[in-house]
Amino acid sequence: MLNLVWPMRAVLFGLAGLYVIGAAPLFHLAYRVFVRSCTEGQLTFHGWVITFAIAGIPAGLALVYSALAYLLITLRHRRVAIALAAMSCVEIPYGTILGMATIVVLLWPAIASSFDAHLNERI
Repeated sequence: MLNLVWPMRAVLFGLAGLYVIGAAPLFHLAYRVFVRSCTEGQLTFHGWVITFAIAGIPAGLALVYSALAYLLITLRHRRVAIALAAMSCVEIPYGTILGMATIVVLLWPAIASSFDAHLNERI
C-alpha cells in the first residue's frame, strides 16, 4: 500500500492547508508586537527581553504549524507530527480543534501504514 487513496490524502492536504492558514495570522501578530515595541522609543535590555518573549510565543506556534503542515504533505515523521499536533492544542479553540483532528487522522491505521510505506520507499 504505497499510495494513499485519494480521500485520505485529501484529508492530510486539507489539514496542512488549515495549518498554513492558522500560521499566517500568528506570524503577523508576532511582527506587529515586535514593530510596535520598536517604534515606541528607546528600549532597555529588559524591554527587549520582554518584547522577544511576547513576540516569540506566536512566532513559535506559527513555526510549529508550518512544520506540521510540511510533515503532513510530505508524509514524513508521523511521531513528530503527532507531537506537533499535540503542541498545537495550546491555542484555544482553533489549535485545539485542529490538533485533535490531526491526532485522530494520524492514528488511523491506513495513514500510519502509508507513512511507514513511504519511509521504506525512500530507503
